[in-house]
Amino acid sequence: MKNNRESIRTQIRGLASIVKNHVGMFEFRKEHEKSKLFEVDVENISPGGLCLNSKYEFFKDQVFELIIPKIETLDRKVVKCQVTRAVFKEGAYNYEIGLKFIPPNTDYLNQLVEIL
Repeated sequence: MKNNRESIRTQIRGLASIVKNHVGMFEFRKEHEKSKLFEVDVENISPGGLCLNSKYEFFKDQVFELIIPKIETLDRKVVKCQVTRAVFKEGAYNYEIGLKFIPPNTDYLNQLVEIL
């Protein structure tokens, strides 16, 4: 039976990144020592990346580790990601975030796409 999830509870650990903030200035984002628990709504996913909605702000080019929980037959996995798009949706009061997986198209990601 295929599991069609609309949201997953995951952990994210920010890695050191230089990003352009909302006023166009570059800033250094420090690496987080610990991961933080987030619930994100996945709009779509492919082996190359995913699009999600979150109430938390992310910045374009920000790099982080996405900790994917055990889902059906797939074990828990840490996947490195980079933000390619971060847009605030005023009516919904959340952010639409585009991510690319680093590296993309792994066997694990292909299996994850099939399950989700």
